[in-house]
Amino acid sequence: MRSGLADWAITKDATSGAELGLRVRYWTGDTIVGTLQDDGSVHFTADSGIQNGLNSEQGSNANRSGISFDFSINTGVNTVTDGGKGFTLEVNNRYGEHFVFDLKHLSSGTDISVNRNTQAPVLGDEDGSNPHLSQNSLNFGYGSLDGHADNKGGTIDITLPETNTDHTAVYASQHIQIDVVDPIVSALQHGLLAA
Repeated sequence: MRSGLADWAITKDATSGAELGLRVRYWTGDTIVGTLQDDGSVHFTADSGIQNGLNSEQGSNANRSGISFDFSINTGVNTVTDGGKGFTLEVNNRYGEHFVFDLKHLSSGTDISVNRNTQAPVLGDEDGSNPHLSQNSLNFGYGSLDGHADNKGGTIDITLPETNTDHTAVYASQHIQIDVVDPIVSALQHGLLAA
């Protein structure tokens, strides 16, 4: 089951009740509302460039991309456990690079994501001590994800599947696309500037 709740794109596994959520926002700034597509994916449009303060960000930072995404995995919606499940973030960026991060459940409320190729830890869990919830934010300027703070135009694909532990069967999946565009071109397209 797929839905777009405000700015979150959420998929719920009808069997286990697990919820998979993705959203796009400007780093430390405004969230971006996506549009649900016929294929079930959700498309977002965001301005290219670094964190520059133009989209309610908290100041400027040349080492951070203007856009980031948040993920949320909630296995406790129907009081089920995440045993026997695997969760993965897959990111295809504008530079033709492919990143795969596996969520590792270490203990109650402690999760980390690791790069599947290197097994290097990438980020921790920022949801507190909830044993059924894993959440965090990723900026495309982070070296572990993309490392390209210039945030050039193009399309970014992000997939968050729920699988078995060896990733051979998919139970549910959320997919979003971010169309990164030049802010002047975007303003012209939306009639906010005269050509």
